Amino acid sequence: MSYKILKFEQLKSFEWDSLLTNLKGNTFLNCADMIKYKVNLAKTKNISFAIFEGKKCLAAICLGVSRYGHNDYELSFGNAYCPEPIFNKTIGVYELRKIKKHLWNMIIDLAKKYNCKKYKFSTHPISFKNKKAQIDISNQFYYLKWCQNYNVNNTIIIDLNLSKKKLWENLSKYHRKNLRKIDKSKMKINLIDHKSDKKFLEQKFNLFKSAHIQSAGKQTRPDITWEIMKSLISKRKACLFTLSLKKDSKDISFLFCGIQNNFSAGWSQVNLEQYEKEYMPRHILEWQAILMLKKFGVKFYEIGERFYKTQSYNPSEKEISISDFKEKFGGIFYPKIYYEYKFN
Repeated sequence: MSYKILKFEQLKSFEWDSLLTNLKGNTFLNCADMIKYKVNLAKTKNISFAIFEGKKCLAAICLGVSRYGHNDYELSFGNAYCPEPIFNKTIGVYELRKIKKHLWNMIIDLAKKYNCKKYKFSTHPISFKNKKAQIDISNQFYYLKWCQNYNVNNTIIIDLNLSKKKLWENLSKYHRKNLRKIDKSKMKINLIDHKSDKKFLEQKFNLFKSAHIQSAGKQTRPDITWEIMKSLISKRKACLFTLSLKKDSKDISFLFCGIQNNFSAGWSQVNLEQYEKEYMPRHILEWQAILMLKKFGVKFYEIGERFYKTQSYNPSEKEISISDFKEKFGGIFYPKIYYEYKFN
């Protein structure tokens, strides 16, 4: 069996994304804009590519070469793991295993070429087939065949097929209590999406970026990554929710979500700290965003990962606290496997 390789850099963004429509897996994490975002976030060399047999695209793999430590290299996107490869939806089980083995050997060859000591990649429970998202945790541990070093985290996904009443009942008592006592008459939820006026979009997004810089005390990522995020709104691949006070129209909380068809994922959130105690803005903004996404036809909303301290992973107290807050919105836990393969 002979294969042809097409590198990401040989294709235009829309051509790469077009290839993904015939593949099964998390195409959201493998789309051209996400690759560009990760490459620029970590200043990574992009070596992503697709495999063909004749004119048929068999697989696509998102790969980056990153430096770590003093002068060592790995296949990753800095602190971010590469998403697992995705494969043509028409391939049979046995043929798929043969292609996976061939691809694994290609990864080993690339690691040698770029002098990489590790390959870090992760699975995801959301898979796209015929452009629609579905929960699929099958074969998440398939790569144990080659890679025994792994860590498992749960990600929290809210089923928006549920009624509003059931979504409310699934909230923790703590969240329901706080949502009841928040005076909603003083606040307004703003949606910034592809339909928004360009000037309005620019204004709100710049406030969102400024709030992040203010919260962190510095700019934590390059300007180009912010530009990529902003461009996703116009492309219908993201939206921004803000919570503003009616008395002065000041935005005090922001939530940026990635979107692909019937799937959405919480990407970035920030509050203006001075308003947190009085208004608890994150509670109402997250809840209203869930309801609005449901109204738009989104079926699955990934609110974020749930972190615990384990033998192989030690999250910060902030990560644990934020993930505890997210858990209280009543989603279901699904595993994400983080593999780390060390080359000889």
